[in-house]
Amino acid sequence: MAKVGSDSEALFTQHNYDEGESTMEDYFTYPLVVQALVSSSMLNLNITYDISELTEFQVTALVHQLEHVMDILCTETTKPLADLSFASPWDVEQALALNDIPEVTDATFHDLVSNQAQLNPDAVAIEAWDGSMTYQELDLSSGYLASHLLSRFGIQLD
Repeated sequence: MAKVGSDSEALFTQHNYDEGESTMEDYFTYPLVVQALVSSSMLNLNITYDISELTEFQVTALVHQLEHVMDILCTETTKPLADLSFASPWDVEQALALNDIPEVTDATFHDLVSNQAQLNPDAVAIEAWDGSMTYQELDLSSGYLASHLLSRFGIQLD
């Protein structure tokens, strides 16, 4: 039996068992108990948790993490731990789903600013310690800069 974490609010136990043996679900008073039930042909994890302390999502994440770590530790036996990725496919999928990723666009920065200037001309585009600039002002200034670069130095878009 091992306590997990510095605050000792989790308990990890490992038992050898025969199939059908009781797992003592109601015995523990820890908010999280992970029992590894080992037989000759399989490993079962029995997770007991306090729903007032942990959400189903957190426990699901833990299960996916444990499954992934056990899988890579059993299959990638020759690689150093530092070379292994402990982010499971489920972790990556959840990270992508929870973080709204903007669409990739071929538009230039100038085009994006011009579009915002049309949609929200008076919205603040840049704010700094010495002042601010709206999208309309930024669009006009960038147009002046582009004209200057073109006329003075011959710089053009590709």
